[in-house]
Amino acid sequence: MSRTLSKWHFAILTFSLAAFSWTGSVDAQKVTRVQPPSRATVSKTTASAVKKARRQRVSPKDIKKMSAKLTKAALGGTKLTDPKMREQLANAPLKARLNVFKDMAKADGHTVQSFTRRLRGMLKNGKTNRVTKSSKTFFEVLPSTLNLFRESMGENVIWFAASANPNHLHTLVADQAGGKTLTHNTYGATMDSAGTARLQYMAPAQLNRAQMSRFTKYLNAGVEAGHGKKGEVYGFKNSRGKWVYQTACTNWATSAPIGDLKRWANTVDKNIAKASKSGALGAEYSDGLHSLLAKAKDPAARQVILAKALKAEGLSKWTKSSAKRLLKEFDTIAKNFPKRSLDLVARQTLSEIMGVSRSQDPAKWMYDLILSKNVPVVGVIAPTTDPNFSKVEFNLQIMGTFNAKGNVVKGTGYNAKGLGVIPADRGGAAPEAN
Repeated sequence: MSRTLSKWHFAILTFSLAAFSWTGSVDAQKVTRVQPPSRATVSKTTASAVKKARRQRVSPKDIKKMSAKLTKAALGGTKLTDPKMREQLANAPLKARLNVFKDMAKADGHTVQSFTRRLRGMLKNGKTNRVTKSSKTFFEVLPSTLNLFRESMGENVIWFAASANPNHLHTLVADQAGGKTLTHNTYGATMDSAGTARLQYMAPAQLNRAQMSRFTKYLNAGVEAGHGKKGEVYGFKNSRGKWVYQTACTNWATSAPIGDLKRWANTVDKNIAKASKSGALGAEYSDGLHSLLAKAKDPAARQVILAKALKAEGLSKWTKSSAKRLLKEFDTIAKNFPKRSLDLVARQTLSEIMGVSRSQDPAKWMYDLILSKNVPVVGVIAPTTDPNFSKVEFNLQIMGTFNAKGNVVKGTGYNAKGLGVIPADRGGAAPEAN
């Protein structure tokens, strides 16, 4: 493969991936649950470090130093599954983890191919499409390195995986407390162990431990409910105010409410906690209102909690009004999604955490995620190695194709809605000549 894909790769890049075809063999281990983190909380310092890493605000020098330290410890006898090692990996930038992955694979006699390419395409910023450039490190995962990938790159990360020429989306999630499973989740309702039967693109969403704990709780609840009742866990209100229950392969994950409390809800919590500290409310309100409402056994109990809070002296009209709004959110979610954890009420969605708009189209979601500056690395998982890996092209259907030079050009699936292609009047790159 030089400037174009080989015939073999072209065949793979244009196939439609069925939901059941991910696993590497018919004897693949069946799993029904992702192991959650051993702890569900995170300090402000750690949360800040993860956010900094996700936004690529850690210098290359520090990343190199960090990965060298981790590799030295791992080669010195400390297993990647050791709790202290896992804690460090969980909060490390993905580029540092990738270095560890490559070094450990090399020590085991395997090669992890990788290359860096600067991508240039259109990315939606609010309501405006703008040209953006971002450097990405692409790496290859093979059957021989899949386990090391799980151990080094699986902590606090959701890997969105899509067939080349994306028309279907999966999530790959590793056990978070030392378990040995890397799960493949389809539509958020069926789960099995991941394999390498097909060529896939993988784009990561790096989270902190608290967010990952919420996601595993959310995912496991959907799997337990199954296809027939997953609407009791998954769903969201769209921009038109309509509740959506039939979540497609992208919607269930991208709309996952797993982040921090939304700003208004967080402000309510702070004001209620402040009232508790001043003595206007009892000690049970010291952590705010949200956690109390989440623990309440039924709507009547939540009403009692709110009524008591509203009687506190010194609360502003805004706080009282927003506290009522928070109760309404709990009642609405509890009614519409009875099998969803109430701890997830009034939280930022995964798409908001990543700064990428939710999309029902897998190609658009993968394009936006890959091009996002919150994604420093992109994986390619395949059954066999590609001898021309550094020149691989990424066909993202209606969004266009990232060619070997990193430009977005019209791909084989291009049509009039090729949203990812830079228009000629914006200096877009023309397809390369044969």
